[in-house]
Amino acid sequence: AGPLPSDGSVLTGQGWPVSLEPGGALGQGTVTDTSGAVVAAATTRARYLPAPRSLSGSPGLEAAPAFPGAAAGPDSTMALLGAVARRENGTVIVTVPGSDDFANPMRNTHGGVLLCAAEIAGSLALHADAGPLQTSSIRVVYVRSVPVTDTITYTTEVLHRGRTLGTAQVTARGASGKTCAIATITAHDQALAS
Repeated sequence: AGPLPSDGSVLTGQGWPVSLEPGGALGQGTVTDTSGAVVAAATTRARYLPAPRSLSGSPGLEAAPAFPGAAAGPDSTMALLGAVARRENGTVIVTVPGSDDFANPMRNTHGGVLLCAAEIAGSLALHADAGPLQTSSIRVVYVRSVPVTDTITYTTEVLHRGRTLGTAQVTARGASGKTCAIATITAHDQALAS
């Protein structure tokens, strides 16, 4: 893959299934610049989860925001996860209660849920009203499985926050306090991407 253009030129993303099965899929994709050069490529293996019960209108979607930038309206991802965010000494901490909606086939929390909550925590940590950043990449290392009944705590460490680029590391821990995932979130100035 080549360097990302910083001149505001249009990028084109394309994805396709490689294998579709009843429980999941394998997909690939590319991002190309205006000349057709590939600037990013991805492969992902996914498992399907049923839609959360909360999408069916069950109560609990009206969680109040924990601080500015952590809004959790009825249609927000934070609300769907039941996530609560807070700041402690400059660190963003997001907690997500365990739910059967998040179970993978082994009754552990699905990796996609871990990734999603880690991205939320990293984005909140990197957010600044003067220069909002947009997530551009996520790299997750799944250290160990965590039971679906566990509340998971996501703690952030901002590694770099400049004017146009930010990077945060998010550590996810289950009820035992042991690390279950470590994510690195990179974000860029939204104006550079448009």
